[in-house]
Amino acid sequence: MLRNQNLPVDASSDSESSIPKWLRNYKEYHADQLRNHLDTARFLVYSCSEGDSCGGIGDRLRGIITCFYLAVATDRVFLIHNPSPVDLSIMFDTSMIDWKTYAGHAMEKYPLGIWVVDQMSERLFSDFTGQQYVNIRTNMMQWREILSHREFESSLKAKGIPFDEWRPPHGELLFTWGWEMLFKPTFELEAVIKEKRVRAGLVTSNQSYVAVHIRHGGHWGDPIRKLSDCL
Repeated sequence: MLRNQNLPVDASSDSESSIPKWLRNYKEYHADQLRNHLDTARFLVYSCSEGDSCGGIGDRLRGIITCFYLAVATDRVFLIHNPSPVDLSIMFDTSMIDWKTYAGHAMEKYPLGIWVVDQMSERLFSDFTGQQYVNIRTNMMQWREILSHREFESSLKAKGIPFDEWRPPHGELLFTWGWEMLFKPTFELEAVIKEKRVRAGLVTSNQSYVAVHIRHGGHWGDPIRKLSDCL
């Protein structure tokens, strides 16, 4: 039986105060499954490996957090396996949920692969219920469409989750909550951010700034745009 007695122990923190109770319950469930029920736990793994069509960082993060909520709704342990094009753990460490310790273990089990989650996510609630390891290998998913699936809605209602906490317009908070639960910057990323703030003249932590991301197209069927078209 696989066990890891050295899993990080999550202490309560101020950041958790903004997380609803139903997600804190999932955090406890996730930790208990890894510590005490690894052999029988059911897993949902988001992966991006070499050769997969994972898209850009924005689409990928949307896909990761969408998969996280699919795991919550289907009582699965959520993991991330993202070695390509850069290992995600270089930039982000685990926050409230350990998504990386057993990711390699789950991938070694040759999990069932789902490529188009928009068309197949409802099958996580039916055909694939007994599948112990499921791997979602694409970010081609529509956030609102998944939240609108009847099976997803029924599952969250059965858990006693308030309707207005996950449906529009309040549903956008799901992304914020998911991000806080999954990620925190690594020491290396914090150092890079600090160095860039100094170079930009933002010496104190309370100085704000605006970042602009200009997408010029040319990939994934996206037409190339002139800079003037983006401004």
